[in-house]
Amino acid sequence: MPRRRIDMVIIVLALAGCNWLPSKVSADTLEAELIAWMADSGLTASEARCPRNQRLELGRTFECIVVVDQVEIPVLVEVTDPSAGIVEWKPKYKTVTRQQLEESILELPDLVGRDVQIDCPGTVFVSTPNSAVSCDFFDQSTQKSFVGKLQFTDDNGNYTWTVDPK
Repeated sequence: MPRRRIDMVIIVLALAGCNWLPSKVSADTLEAELIAWMADSGLTASEARCPRNQRLELGRTFECIVVVDQVEIPVLVEVTDPSAGIVEWKPKYKTVTRQQLEESILELPDLVGRDVQIDCPGTVFVSTPNSAVSCDFFDQSTQKSFVGKLQFTDDNGNYTWTVDPK
């Protein structure tokens, strides 16, 4: 009989201890919200991955990855209101769609006013410093093809361009 009483005390203490444990961010819920957020931006994410067991503490930050067309987009997450279970997020690096990139290419001084067809691979680009994107250009008026290479220089989306004959 005493053994049973000890077991019950241990169980009660173990259950009481659960209330003292800090709350955790629900990684599954956050991943679903990140995928929906990408959809709201017009992008289809195939998956989102967030670390498990993140404490719901004010100011805690961690990084998730959202995958769009096999491109991994790092997303910074911060706990902003632990009592309400609220987290906020933003891309770690500037992220642009193919349409945004192609529109900005047409504003390059060497291409303004030209009838240029642009073909950039993929649908989304992340401005990871020192990463590069190559696009094919075809100038309709001269019937010449070019290769444009964009090199991201920082995590704010700044870049340099080179355009070379193909």
